[in-house]
Amino acid sequence: MSVAFRYAHAALAAAQADTPTLPRFTQAIDALAVAVKTPTVAAAVVNPRLGSAQRRALVVSMVKAVEAPKALQGLLEVLERNGRLPLLPDVLVALQQVLAQRAGITEATVHVAQPLNDAQKISLKVQIKTHQKAKDVRLIEVVKPELVAGFRAFFGGLVWDTSVQGQLVSLKNKLRQAIQR
Repeated sequence: MSVAFRYAHAALAAAQADTPTLPRFTQAIDALAVAVKTPTVAAAVVNPRLGSAQRRALVVSMVKAVEAPKALQGLLEVLERNGRLPLLPDVLVALQQVLAQRAGITEATVHVAQPLNDAQKISLKVQIKTHQKAKDVRLIEVVKPELVAGFRAFFGGLVWDTSVQGQLVSLKNKLRQAIQR
């Protein structure tokens, strides 16, 4: 488990201890995830030249901006205190993934040679939903022409690779092994 996921699980445990604030916690995470993608905030979060007072001020401004509940405020303070503020974007992504997983939603990133049509998206969602026994599947489609054809899906720690590129690599590896014997 990555460091980001450890922080995410700890923050979520703290948020669940105060159940009424869980919806606010989720909303604040989503708002903060958007904020840390803006160039100014992204640069500030990873800036090694910020002194401790400046980092604390950054945390305070983020807490105020998203009206963060105590669990999220605590997470930000711990990240700042431990010198881990640059991990914030990864921790927020991990939090969103853990929350989605707990809601029975599987997030799948799908690399495709060309955009999927609606029927292909539905078919892929049904296959992943069945495989993961999920309530729903959220597809994130990334076009990668170098795959030639097919797709490569990443979800639940798995990779489904039906791409021509993947098949060619597999064939190359099998031929190498056969030659070396």
